[in-house]
Amino acid sequence: MPSASEPAALYTVDSHPELTDPVLLIVMSGWIDASSAAQAARDVIVGQCKPARVATFDDDSLLDHRARRPTLRVEEGVSVSLDWPEITLDHLVDNDGSDVLLLTGPEPDYHWRRFSAALSELIADFGVRMVVSLGAYPAAAPHTRPPALSSTASTESLAHRRGFLNASLDVPAGVQSIIEMQAAMSGIPSIGLWAQVPHYLGGMPYPAASAALLDGLFDTAAIRFGSAELVEAGETARKHIDELLEQNPDHRGMLEDLEASYDERVENSQVEIPSGDDLALEFEEFLRNQPD
Repeated sequence: MPSASEPAALYTVDSHPELTDPVLLIVMSGWIDASSAAQAARDVIVGQCKPARVATFDDDSLLDHRARRPTLRVEEGVSVSLDWPEITLDHLVDNDGSDVLLLTGPEPDYHWRRFSAALSELIADFGVRMVVSLGAYPAAAPHTRPPALSSTASTESLAHRRGFLNASLDVPAGVQSIIEMQAAMSGIPSIGLWAQVPHYLGGMPYPAASAALLDGLFDTAAIRFGSAELVEAGETARKHIDELLEQNPDHRGMLEDLEASYDERVENSQVEIPSGDDLALEFEEFLRNQPD
């Protein structure tokens, strides 16, 4: 047992597979993920593989269970099981046979420094070659254009692969950013891929953004997972949104203004898109009040 001055380990190694140059993929809930695009991409990835548990983290030390309560299963008045939130590291193999380590679960509430230090140990232990995290944020981008990706990266050359926010910003960091920066300090390339979700769709699923994240994962880290089901779902979603728009000429006009503004910025190679709050507010309210 650890001494009183030595903190307990934050994780338990469940297995130690022999991996070849794995990529660490980070998709954690509680971080910026408009339309749950990154979570949907993760679900598609897991559905194509047979994840094998590599490490389990100490949730009692990392999570506030009053904020992230376990789910109680009740059958005919009898409590039969508890489903606890958990943070795990799993081994996956992509469609080309490449090794992937997937870190998933809620973003920790406590001990971020210890948690990222623990990940650094695992990164070194398994010989991780690159760290990639997925997220999504609302942007003044129309749903009639392919979702764009931007990035936060450990090097300028890596950032230029997928585009980046053309500004200097001070923003709140997620635990993914801490892990990425610690990996970079160890000489391991790291990048966060961010899908831009139309401002007015941030509260509903947007499969096209999830498909864009999987495409970005391949372009950046040569990790391939099929996105066909997301592309198909995205086409269905677009048709549904288009049908809603046709019912209101005012909202259709707002979309046309948004398209013109977006196209002008893309033509001028301005990757960063302004928020467009005023333009999107009425449209967002309109869509929110539509039946599923």
